[in-house]
Amino acid sequence: MLAFIFSGEMIVYNSSKKVIIRAGEAAFIRKNHLVHKIKQPIGTTPFSGVFLHLDSRLMKQIASLIIIPNIEVDEKIGGQLYIPIEKNDFISGYFRSLDKYFTEGNTPSRELMKVKLLEMLIILLEQKPQLVPMLFDYTTTWRTDLMEFMNENYLSELSIEEFAHYSGRSLSSFKREFAELSGGDTPARWIMRKRLDAAMTMLRKGISASEVYVQVGFKNLSHFSTAFKKHFGITPSQILNTV
Repeated sequence: MLAFIFSGEMIVYNSSKKVIIRAGEAAFIRKNHLVHKIKQPIGTTPFSGVFLHLDSRLMKQIASLIIIPNIEVDEKIGGQLYIPIEKNDFISGYFRSLDKYFTEGNTPSRELMKVKLLEMLIILLEQKPQLVPMLFDYTTTWRTDLMEFMNENYLSELSIEEFAHYSGRSLSSFKREFAELSGGDTPARWIMRKRLDAAMTMLRKGISASEVYVQVGFKNLSHFSTAFKKHFGITPSQILNTV
């Protein structure tokens, strides 16, 4: 994934490291390397960013259009939580042009996105050639213990399709196996319940609802408060008032 932060900041972390990506910074996160992301405003400035998920199938098509240099894996950058992309006019200009496609209410076609992705890859090949072995890595993902994977990553900002992908399964096999292991529950209901239980724990520690909803993966405070009350029969503010 490639990310560019326009405003606010994004915290990226795993079990052992945590870093902050700030406004004006670009970053690359390699495949098969699951990290948690928290996007948050700074004061009254909202969070805004653009994220490019580099699908292996699309990357293969792009690779046939350009000459890819033969560069060996750099173990030093490969072990980082994320790989910063140095600030320059090419990178910032690219992401600002891409942002206009979405902020102006238009959804770019797949063919247009392919062209824009090709543009980004050419920029990266010139600016950050060390990324070549990771950008054009087509190996399949690992297949991990499903419930262990879900319990470790239910706070991650992933769709159900991405949970399936990163656990090493097709969407159909992921849903089928999950139903067997969870006693017939759906992934979406299970994730919601786990996130709300985590929110309850945080609220009981005195953490404000405006901080909690972001950390447990909700898009806004209103949606979080509604889901919380539906699940527990009490509002987040009522929990805080008893702390």
